Amino acid sequence: MLKPTASSRSGRAPPTRSRNPADCRTRDGLCCRGSWVYANIRRFLLYGLSGGAAEIAVMLAGPFLGLPLFLLPAQILWVNLLTHGLPGVALGSEPAPPDVMQNPPRPPAESVLGAGLWQRILRVGTVIAAVTLGIGVWAHATDRPWQSMAFFALGATQLAVAVGSRARPGTRANPMLLLAVAVALGLQFAGLYVPILNELLGTEPVPPLDLLIICGLSGLGYAAIRLDRVVHPRDRSTAATTARATVTAGR
Repeated sequence: MLKPTASSRSGRAPPTRSRNPADCRTRDGLCCRGSWVYANIRRFLLYGLSGGAAEIAVMLAGPFLGLPLFLLPAQILWVNLLTHGLPGVALGSEPAPPDVMQNPPRPPAESVLGAGLWQRILRVGTVIAAVTLGIGVWAHATDRPWQSMAFFALGATQLAVAVGSRARPGTRANPMLLLAVAVALGLQFAGLYVPILNELLGTEPVPPLDLLIICGLSGLGYAAIRLDRVVHPRDRSTAATTARATVTAGR
């Protein structure tokens, strides 16, 4: 026979299980917030490391494509400051996905780069590098200001990845990310058209039509990260099986 609980004897309803990430008063609330924070850490790592991998790739591949010094040190530093600064911080404020509490627990021994994250970093980084190198090679072959065009493409494509990294795309959630991307993109434009920044960064103005082409191709960064989630979804069932096997082996 079941014994009445204290809550039933007092006539009070038992506590409910919260699924709101902002509610840390219950165990489920803590688990939800932990999953939310962990997802944002992985989101930032995907964004930051894919951009960093692309920058390394373009600097290494440039000489083999006839472009000995693909970007100047000041240009790389400028891109890093813009892409990893405000947009990177804003990514940490992304809201929890609607299904955050529906996902199976991750294996205790799983790396933060596990569950396919490092492969996603390489795939997205490859797209960023391909767009930047393609624009640079095309501009060099057609006697355009190729280094300035590649400089703008590298930054703009990474910012497109930031927009595509949103947990709830198409909504008004986390407007600070969109504001941060807009500010960073404005400063990237300034790097091409403000004279004092031209001298500092070693850039030169790009013709409007060429700039429009670069902006269009930079949108491939957004497409790459959105399509990657569809083509290569995380195998949650495998992760759950691995977690259960790890727990069982530890007993």
